[in-house]
Amino acid sequence: QRQLAVSDTIDTWGKCWQDSDRRSQTYVALPHPPSGKLPPVMKGAKTGDQATVSTLICLITGHAFIGSYTARFWPEQPVSCPCGTPLQTVEHIIAFCPLHTVAGGSTSTP
Repeated sequence: QRQLAVSDTIDTWGKCWQDSDRRSQTYVALPHPPSGKLPPVMKGAKTGDQATVSTLICLITGHAFIGSYTARFWPEQPVSCPCGTPLQTVEHIIAFCPLHTVAGGSTSTP
């Protein structure tokens, strides 16, 4: 019964994923439909501490205290990235920000 629930959940999530906006921060971090296996972006996180894993999940879901999130709730607050990019977004942090990159292009905390 548990396996059936897991399978149904993955199928439902996959349908939602297929219908999602490919420009969303979730798609940047999870570019492939769910399979029931740990996505590559989370593989390194499973050996990390709870704060690191929580931060990664917040980034993926768009609920991190970054510029794009701040702009939705407190538009009068600054939304730029400390690196100088005018709007700090999940995509910027994961893929482009020089403050969060290490050799090989993977992200880490500054």
